[in-house]
Amino acid sequence: MCGPEKRKGWAGFDPTHKTLFVGDWYIKIETGRDYGDVPPVRGTYKGTSSEKLGVSIRASSLEHDGETPTTRHYHPA
Repeated sequence: MCGPEKRKGWAGFDPTHKTLFVGDWYIKIETGRDYGDVPPVRGTYKGTSSEKLGVSIRASSLEHDGETPTTRHYHPA
């Protein structure tokens, strides 16, 4: 990340919809160079034929510490 703030972190953008900034209405599900790297209908599963795979997503709004919703910082433990 660069600019006048000069702080490190995650800055969201959406080139598929021609917008440089995203807000809290976006949910990041994957990262790739382009759509071919991360289509939502392709994946791998390893297990026996009798096993079942279930997936669910739960999203909720969280209060933040005054930063914009599109800025995320990584702090390793």
